[in-house]
Amino acid sequence: MKKDCLEYALNYIYNYPKTEAELIIQLKKKGYLESEINKTISFLKHKNYVNDNNFAEIYINGEVGKK
Repeated sequence: MKKDCLEYALNYIYNYPKTEAELIIQLKKKGYLESEINKTISFLKHKNYVNDNNFAEIYINGEVGKK
């Protein structure tokens, strides 16, 4: 039985943040409907679980810290 779209998305982003685009691609690969994906993305953005600006900051800070 396929997991609920939101449940799958939360598990997917749990260990490391993903961009909105990465998450959408993964959800499409898993066969979720466009309406499910849009509803899930909207909820995750509202809760600030998916935020491309935060992702960029984390990525840049991580790269600068490596040097």
